[in-house]
Amino acid sequence: MNENSLIPAIISGGFGAGLATIVSAIIQTWGRKSESRANAADLIAQAAGSLASRQGETILRLEKRVDRQATAIAALTEVLDELLPQLRLSDPEQAKLRKAVHAAKLAM
Repeated sequence: MNENSLIPAIISGGFGAGLATIVSAIIQTWGRKSESRANAADLIAQAAGSLASRQGETILRLEKRVDRQATAIAALTEVLDELLPQLRLSDPEQAKLRKAVHAAKLAM
């Protein structure tokens, strides 16, 4: 799974769980006619707050991961730039490696 599909999957999964919590709170409240509308609003607000908290934590964790990956890519491309002239590669192999290094730099 690449990074482009990982982030939306995590976000949509968290959103689905939060939405289920909110819907559950609404159904529970409608099922108990004796509970007030204020209580229903509190339940929904708590569920939404929980969803926002989980999403915030997920985003922070993913941002840290992306920062670590960018640092690693920068280090690898720097080493490859230094070593490439010393490697005994055919012209097509060197071109392929240079293209990969360039793509990695553009991804950062």
